[in-house]
Amino acid sequence: MGNTSNTNSLKEDTARKVKYNGQEALNSARENASDLAEKAKEGAESVGDRVGEFAENVRESLPESVGEAKDAVVDGFRTSRDYLRTHDMNEMSSDLTELARNHPLMTIGIGAGLGFALGRIFTSSTSK
Repeated sequence: MGNTSNTNSLKEDTARKVKYNGQEALNSARENASDLAEKAKEGAESVGDRVGEFAENVRESLPESVGEAKDAVVDGFRTSRDYLRTHDMNEMSSDLTELARNHPLMTIGIGAGLGFALGRIFTSSTSK
């Protein structure tokens, strides 16, 4: 009977350790996910700030003769800046998924354009 009691005690001890380690792993994962979400939010806000700065540069550099077109471009950049500042990554992901489903050809075009632009940026910066 002593052997059974030791076995039960060992099982209970092992179960407690497994539960404790599982809880620690879960807490660590939550903390890491929270840190990652915060960094993503900061990154989106930083991009939003840069978009806002770019909008101001566009507004200042375009001649007054393009009037309404300049205002539309600047307003578009400001809207993008505000969107990046006020939405979290889950909302942006959902919005992008919905956009891709509703406008697949436009999404492909945007992806190709971004790929081309990034390729030009990186090849010009590496060839210097």
